[in-house]
Amino acid sequence: MRQGFWWDPMTSTVRYALRRMRRSPGFTLGVILSFALGIGANTAMFGIIDRLLLRPPAHVVDADRVRRLMVERLAPETGTHATVEMLSYPDYVAFTRARTFASVAAINTRPVTAGRGPAVRRYQAGVVTGNFFSLLGARSALGRFLGPDDDRVGAPGVAVLSYESWQGEFGGDRGVIGRTLDFGYGPYVIVGVAPKGFTGVDLRRIDVWLPLRPVAARTMGTVWATSPGMNWLRVVARLAPGVAAQTAEAEATLLHRQGRAEQIGRGRYDPAVRVVATPLIAARGPLASRESKVATWLAGISLLVLLIACANVANLLLARG
Repeated sequence: MRQGFWWDPMTSTVRYALRRMRRSPGFTLGVILSFALGIGANTAMFGIIDRLLLRPPAHVVDADRVRRLMVERLAPETGTHATVEMLSYPDYVAFTRARTFASVAAINTRPVTAGRGPAVRRYQAGVVTGNFFSLLGARSALGRFLGPDDDRVGAPGVAVLSYESWQGEFGGDRGVIGRTLDFGYGPYVIVGVAPKGFTGVDLRRIDVWLPLRPVAARTMGTVWATSPGMNWLRVVARLAPGVAAQTAEAEATLLHRQGRAEQIGRGRYDPAVRVVATPLIAARGPLASRESKVATWLAGISLLVLLIACANVANLLLARG
């Protein structure tokens, strides 16, 4: 009886609505087109907003606890305060001493070329410290990821392929483990394949992952390890359990100022510099790209289009009434 109480009126209402729609095809088409325009625009924009602002990079575990470390300082070139993402290797080492971070990793992206002659291929490489994958919590699709033992100066060259490169260039061959890639400064043995869609902390595609210290030693000599003014790395950190971002920022700021004490003493670095732990989703941080800002505006416009569509349908109903 309870089911019949609501089912019978509902079916009667639907049948009545269908009869009215058949009697007024022009009116029905106008309503459908109005809603299709409003809902279609919002559906398309939601996909973009979801990708840029809502969904963290794929395969990152507990992404809210992973932060990008940047510095806010006075820029001597312009005399204005700016947020800077690129840091030096000594800065990264200083952050690793912070107790408020469970783990700290560094990354540098660069184009590399593998092969010779007609077989040459261009790769977008992610050069990362040995704890990068464990910090994010990702699991390899095949083989293993890079580890601390691989990230040592003088260690044998190893590489991890992206899932897309594995499928596209090697046809998904599981025997790819053990093959070598030659980037012009020594062979790198493939030891693993990243999971499908894994791009690290960014949205841009990465073709191959390489260990940071061996690559830096082979391509940049030794100055990168000791020069605080050589800014070429981005740093990410996972907050320690129960630690708030503000607490971690305070400790990281102290360590950063200590590491830059010599430059500060010479008047070549802002003594009031401050470290900020920004969200992992780049579009939510202070260095959001122009595309993400435009997408936010477009999302507002698409919502306005939906409201206009609803108003049009209301006017059609009012005129019909």
